Amino acid sequence: MALGKELATVAPDKLQALTDRFLAERAVAVIDDRAEPGTERRWSVPDLLSVERALVAAAERRQGEQTGVVAAELVRATLAAHPTIGDDQAGMVRDVCQRGDGVAVVEGRAGTGKTFALGVARHAWQQSGYRVLGCAPTGIATMSLEAEGFEETATCDRLLFELDRHGAREVLGDRAVLVVDEAGMVGSRKLARLLDHARNAHGKVVLVGDDRQLAAVDAGGGFRALRLRLGASELVENRRQLQAWERQALELVRGGLVDEAVDAYRDHDRLVATESKFELTLALVSDWWQAQQEAAGDPAKEAVILAWQRGEVDRLNTICQQIMADHGRLGPERLQVGDRQLMVGDRVVCGRNALARLGVANGTRGTVTAFDVAHRTLTLRVDGEQARQVTLPAWYLEGQPRWGWQPGDTRRTVDLAYATTGHKAQGLTRWRALVRLTGREDSNWLYVQLSPRQTGHHHLHPSRPRTGRQRGRRPP
Repeated sequence: MALGKELATVAPDKLQALTDRFLAERAVAVIDDRAEPGTERRWSVPDLLSVERALVAAAERRQGEQTGVVAAELVRATLAAHPTIGDDQAGMVRDVCQRGDGVAVVEGRAGTGKTFALGVARHAWQQSGYRVLGCAPTGIATMSLEAEGFEETATCDRLLFELDRHGAREVLGDRAVLVVDEAGMVGSRKLARLLDHARNAHGKVVLVGDDRQLAAVDAGGGFRALRLRLGASELVENRRQLQAWERQALELVRGGLVDEAVDAYRDHDRLVATESKFELTLALVSDWWQAQQEAAGDPAKEAVILAWQRGEVDRLNTICQQIMADHGRLGPERLQVGDRQLMVGDRVVCGRNALARLGVANGTRGTVTAFDVAHRTLTLRVDGEQARQVTLPAWYLEGQPRWGWQPGDTRRTVDLAYATTGHKAQGLTRWRALVRLTGREDSNWLYVQLSPRQTGHHHLHPSRPRTGRQRGRRPP
């Protein structure tokens, strides 16, 4: 504990020494069988390794127990009812519905249509009389499950709260199938708790994710450990990227060959080289403004700037909002929400889950259509196939009393959405992505940012100049 306090207040020049001390006293080296020879070692702590070993051992004991099995003829009928399903998707449905393992793992690469395939499997289980529940680490991901027919969904945190409070039998019932989407983003300790509850109710768990995409905020690599030990049904066909070279570039990033992938974007005139941070910002916002004009107010065609750091996202959002205001796209009045001032016409993203009460999740995006300063309400036209109006009341905007905004607090209940970080961008449908590169991004982050559901294309904006044709910019 004392070491933890030291790390929280340490000056930068002493950080290296304290890191060495932590590794020597409390950490252990982890052998990564995916790493190349000579790669820098990875580290963990003994208690987390114990959690992951127990997690894997418990899942292995549940293999072949004939849980959540659907008759072969019903699986065939379900697949026939979905004629657009691909061969790899159909293979996944057969695996998870017929093998009968208590814990099944699905590795769904970016753009392979995993949520659609899960919806087909959900249909087969329900036809067989199983109760199918879906959960995910984020509220916005649970809404993707709902779009594929999952009637009972919750965030992992919410489901764990209910399971801990009421017990597995009460919450899951006797014939349950629990689908955990984006399972690679669930920390090992939470994943272990979910699997323990499911085992107590004799329910099947299907873990769906990709350890090459964004990792868990909490510690651990439980999903990856389970994939390596149990094996996985794989979805491999990229159904999103329009061009063959884009699909090839994405595979290069997945394999860690980032420079080669960036070169492919350069070769296809998708890389905007600049020589200074000022020129980079100018190029980004100029491209963004041009795309906004072409979109003509259609959220499905909006451009989004993707950046690695929240500070950079905040700065770009402020600039984009000012450009919108200068060109008459925003209303004259402003509503203060935390440290942001929002106007009618602003593109915003919700930062709190309120699915049951308001039908919005952390990550729900929309356009401000009205607000009431006196009553502190904000009305949005929420994005989606069925556009709807949602009015966010004061209790949502201000947070609960114990979590209210204070000066210097960066947590926002509603924020601007012209630029966003990688985690908030995951799963977005967007027409054009402008990716801000600093050279500090890891391949997992870039892999996700280059693989959104899209009908348009990406441009990369690196910090350092690269060879290739440069495009001039003028202020919007």
